[in-house]
Amino acid sequence: MQFLTLNKYQLDILRNGDPLDIQALCLAKIEVWLLLMHSTIFTRDFSPKMQPLFEALDDRSLRQVVVVAFRGVGKTSIIQQGFASREICFNEVDFLLTLSSSATLAVMQSESLKASLATNPRIVEMFGAIKSEKRESFFSKDLWITSQGNIVLPRGAGQQVRGLNLMNKRPSLLLTDDAEDPRELKSDESVAEFRRWFFKDYIGVVDRASPRWRHIVLGTKSLPRTILKDLQADPDWTSIEIPLCDDKCHSYHPMYMNDAQVLGLREAFARQGRLSDFYSEYMNQTAPPEYAPFQQSMFHYYDPSTIDLNKASIAENIVLCDVAKTVRHTSADSALVGVAVGIKQNKYWVRDIVAGKLHPDQLYNEMFDMATRNNSRVIAVE
Repeated sequence: MQFLTLNKYQLDILRNGDPLDIQALCLAKIEVWLLLMHSTIFTRDFSPKMQPLFEALDDRSLRQVVVVAFRGVGKTSIIQQGFASREICFNEVDFLLTLSSSATLAVMQSESLKASLATNPRIVEMFGAIKSEKRESFFSKDLWITSQGNIVLPRGAGQQVRGLNLMNKRPSLLLTDDAEDPRELKSDESVAEFRRWFFKDYIGVVDRASPRWRHIVLGTKSLPRTILKDLQADPDWTSIEIPLCDDKCHSYHPMYMNDAQVLGLREAFARQGRLSDFYSEYMNQTAPPEYAPFQQSMFHYYDPSTIDLNKASIAENIVLCDVAKTVRHTSADSALVGVAVGIKQNKYWVRDIVAGKLHPDQLYNEMFDMATRNNSRVIAVE
């Protein structure tokens, strides 16, 4: 068994330490907890690509983490069973709210976590029984409370979450797992409704007064427009990506699939005309690079020091503006692009790009600043 995140001192604790030292290491290192306490689930060594995820889960200063990972990597088992069980056993969470695409799936995952805590011999030996006779009525599929008072509530996408408060506790840990179901989010209206619910109702339910509140979102890019993209672009969120392979089908996880198996899987998807599904499910990309209307080979880089594009005899400089209607979190960015057009050379040079959620005054300032920088006489607004 190989560990990705342990130093020599920590490895020595595993070999020779007493139970309390090993327990402390389990609390500090999720990888140790997974491999020691859930050895029947995690039977293979982890790929180095998993290290950023483990470090993020162990860093409690990271309040908001979004994880985009390929299907089959075991992200649900790691988060919904491994991470959740550790937080409960060590009493690091008061109120755990888990979210899945449907209530049925959320309950299934919650029941799996409950069974793991109740029947795992190592957990029972170290932490005792999680079920309390005093709370017999609070141990159902829809809601359960452990013997030490940890509340666990499973929810499906779109269910009521506002005003959650039980035993003077509000949710302090949210675990969101593949909440977007492509079968349910087929129309623009259904996508917009889900996004409103997620950002308006759900994301604010966490107890931000708690010194330990956290929100972990994980999923696969199965939709062209997904909340995963929004969260990845948000500087308040720590973003982690775990693809199966690189663009040449070289596996990042040879213990799971080697290069030949990855290539065979890609070819199987291609034969069925579903290559885009391979890229979204296994490479965290919404479309194959070869399907993109603009290919990397179409672009050539130039050295700005070798040509003075500010000279009118060489090029006409234009600022192109694509302005978003609003600056809401869910809105598209406004974009400004400085382009030099060389009529004689039949070339276009992209000189400058500014993009973001810009209020009108910011937009005007950026627009004229770019025109000044690039000696532009023309500003073209869509």
